[in-house]
Amino acid sequence: EIIGFFNIIFNMIISKDKIQLNIKKAMGTLAKVQKMIDDDVYCADVAHQINASMGLLQSANRELLKNHLSCCGTKALSSE
Repeated sequence: EIIGFFNIIFNMIISKDKIQLNIKKAMGTLAKVQKMIDDDVYCADVAHQINASMGLLQSANRELLKNHLSCCGTKALSSE
């Protein structure tokens, strides 16, 4: 029981770090997109950076949902 609890906490910390890193990268990429638009950069290049931002946000969301299901979802199912 205790080992399982520590395993959940460890996974939550790792997951949180991954989520925060992806969010920070996405924010940096979006700042780059804003500058590219201001500088009238070629549309396809801007679209490529937007897709990169979306990919980072999707990765962060997947990690968040994975963590939710392994932690909160397990609690909800066991309490029924």
